[in-house]
Amino acid sequence: REPKDSRKREVMLKGLRRAVKGTDFEKALAGKIARMDDVKLAQRGFAQAYPPNMTFPATGSATLAAIRQAAPLVIEDACSSTEYPILPGAARLAGYRSILIVPLLLQSLQAVLSLCTPDPHRFTDEEVAFAKIIAQQVAIAIDHAQRYERERQTVQELEELNRLVAEQNRLLQRAASHHLALTQLVLDDKGLE
Repeated sequence: REPKDSRKREVMLKGLRRAVKGTDFEKALAGKIARMDDVKLAQRGFAQAYPPNMTFPATGSATLAAIRQAAPLVIEDACSSTEYPILPGAARLAGYRSILIVPLLLQSLQAVLSLCTPDPHRFTDEEVAFAKIIAQQVAIAIDHAQRYERERQTVQELEELNRLVAEQNRLLQRAASHHLALTQLVLDDKGLE
């Protein structure tokens, strides 16, 4: 199970690197709800003190709110947010003040793209639209990675079935060969006596 999660994280990281290159967004992260009690992250540009495998409770989180609304969530100053209790601590730890959280529209998992700035910032409509486009591209990359993983798993299953069928064929040929030899002995009247 871990290889699938690490592959998704790898795809999210590649998408983040490409998406924010040349933009004003110094920090970005993509998170997926693994269970209803935590959020797994892929990140780019955050302070060293920000653990790469950090988890956040999903209950009462801005991430979960964005996913439930299926719409971008803009927070101009995360450090003074009272609506999402864990956000101020996370923002201070990670070194950001404003955050734009965009849900990734995938049927296979619940995930978000978050774009952050180090200072309080009022995101423009253009920035929100741009973030939605980035989120769509990350979602497409994740979907492609999932399809690739399913195809790779199917190929492995088919290869194993092919190996089993080949072994069964070898055993059947051996049994048929023994049967023919015994039949020939009986026909030649050289039985077992």
